[in-house]
Amino acid sequence: QDKFKMDHFDHTFRVVTSRSQGSETLFVYSTEFPDQIEQIGQLDLPPVGNYSSLAASRFSGDKLAVMLNTYSSNTYANRVYFIDLSEPAQPVIGSEVTTTGRATHFEIRGDRLIGVGQSWGSDWNNHHAQVTLYDVANVHQASLLKKLELSGNTYLANWDYKSFRVMDDLDLILIPVSHYELNH
Repeated sequence: QDKFKMDHFDHTFRVVTSRSQGSETLFVYSTEFPDQIEQIGQLDLPPVGNYSSLAASRFSGDKLAVMLNTYSSNTYANRVYFIDLSEPAQPVIGSEVTTTGRATHFEIRGDRLIGVGQSWGSDWNNHHAQVTLYDVANVHQASLLKKLELSGNTYLANWDYKSFRVMDDLDLILIPVSHYELNH
């Protein structure tokens, strides 16, 4: 489960939440006067497909990345929304990227966003661990730089983000991956 749905930055408390299936919302509260916390901003993320769920999110300063897993007409297509929070009372979607697979965890490193999750082929049994790299230098022009599918079927980082490690000083990402085969 995504554990980074809340953040406090520059006298604002921000939280992204699912109120119901396909109804994801970002709320922004002023904490300038702690005895009088008040909502100052809200952004409803656009509904996508017949079903969507909040899969991963990460705040970094005045930016937010949110992945929604979506299902429509027997097709899974996921969107990453890059949200501009530079005006806390008026958060806006700066850009969005549609991608296959899903992220269950995001890490931000400067102008880069690293996503870890899984991708699926047309056969539900054909899935792989996946790492994605996004350029988020400009939230209004965010883009997918690279997608890497690993040979394993699953990995612990889907359930425990602490098992995923970025070692900046070595330019290395460590992910434990498991491989199994289904016999039909």
